Amino acid sequence: REVVYAANGEIRRFVPPGGSHVLVAESEVLRGGLAVVGGSVLFDATREHQQVPLRGGVPKDYGQQPADGSHFHDLKPVPGTDRLLGIRHLSTFADESQAEQKWISLFGPDGHRDLIEVDTNVDHPCLVAGHIVVEQGGEMPALWAYPFSLEELATTGEPYVLWPGRAPTASHDGDLFYVHESSQRRSQLAWLDRDGAIEPFDEIRHSIRSPQFSPNGRRVAFISEKEVWVYDVAREEAVLVAKLDEEAYLLHWLPEGRLVAVTMSGPLLLPDGPGDPVAWDVPGLVSWVAPDGTRALVAEPIEEKLYMQPLRDGMPDGEPELLQEKATGLCSMSRDGRWYLFASCLLYT
Repeated sequence: REVVYAANGEIRRFVPPGGSHVLVAESEVLRGGLAVVGGSVLFDATREHQQVPLRGGVPKDYGQQPADGSHFHDLKPVPGTDRLLGIRHLSTFADESQAEQKWISLFGPDGHRDLIEVDTNVDHPCLVAGHIVVEQGGEMPALWAYPFSLEELATTGEPYVLWPGRAPTASHDGDLFYVHESSQRRSQLAWLDRDGAIEPFDEIRHSIRSPQFSPNGRRVAFISEKEVWVYDVAREEAVLVAKLDEEAYLLHWLPEGRLVAVTMSGPLLLPDGPGDPVAWDVPGLVSWVAPDGTRALVAEPIEEKLYMQPLRDGMPDGEPELLQEKATGLCSMSRDGRWYLFASCLLYT
């Protein structure tokens, strides 16, 4: 009947809707949420688990802390027990590198017990219908279910994927709520003015990458998976101009209105009409093309070198000029063409 939350170094509670927000306790940085068990609020404060009466009081230590310096987050009560379900997280440092380990664990007054070690990101554990359900994965997370016995407080089978999603939580009557994640993310081209107003102007697609205005400002080229499209601003329509064998991730306009698509295999000059793309013979990835189409900035990721490549009639012309060594990744050029910005593998440069 009450909501308990943490904000700005305080724990508060209120009765929805519209109840007054009552101070429960003051606390330092909270690491991973709260759990209400038997009239007490349990939480992880600066790597020390503490508890405080729900009606208010002074926080006191709860349970035996892990000796390895790990900490818990996303604590949830286990029904009918004095245990909490959570994610135990351990960071170790060696030779200027950091290693992380994560477990789905139980925590109680006498310490913790690890249930499963997980080698990917894992968050939001909850108990529902005889399973521990967690959000697991990286950019496209999914809900994973681990069979679990409340009587034995142990897992009882192999985990399996439920469906794409994140942030699962279980209601008191056993329903599972989560945020749905589509396997096909959709995006849309839109105008953004100086006041922050947004006006969509192209139909919704599964993906849109690298939108680039043409030199005259009348068209917008963009990538949608393995296709290159051009949107005519006046006609308000998009036209497919090329289908590629692999996905491109960057586009460049040439002054005559042709396009260069950058793929992992190298840059391609797209045909102005029927025909096949023509590969550029350059030593790396094209990061910038001069507005007059006479030169291109090329980053070579393996040897970590940056070149300036002369162009003529939309194709490389002559040998590239070495500009910079120890340059990594894509680079950019100033508008006047006098300065280039690059990343270096040398530390602190």
